[in-house]
Amino acid sequence: MTMNSTDQSPKAIIFIGLQASGKSTYYRQHFQEDYVHINLDTLHTRNKETKLMEDCLRQGKSFVVDNTNPTAADRKKYIEAARAKGYVIEGYFFRSIVQACVERNSQRTGKGVCTEPGDCIYLQPVGDAFL
Repeated sequence: MTMNSTDQSPKAIIFIGLQASGKSTYYRQHFQEDYVHINLDTLHTRNKETKLMEDCLRQGKSFVVDNTNPTAADRKKYIEAARAKGYVIEGYFFRSIVQACVERNSQRTGKGVCTEPGDCIYLQPVGDAFL
């Protein structure tokens, strides 16, 4: 089981934010050493994502889900699975200026690039509830 400095239970951290809002950078700066990175940009398929999360849950490893996760339904599968294994669950909402995200996203190369903002950025209010 991964031990965190403030808690003996493993953590599941769920990032919520637009593309190019700084989620992956934040992961690298704050979690890379102690948390498994679950990210569709690097894993490429939901099947690989699910397998990695299941491996973490089985081994008691803390992890960060670094995807946009705009709706409660998107977050639900991670939260329910982690809660069932006794994980501490935290959510990080990345408040962003849409135009800044669009500009940063336009500097990217590869599969994750959106040519039109409406193709990638979904403005789904999270409201007051994480779940």
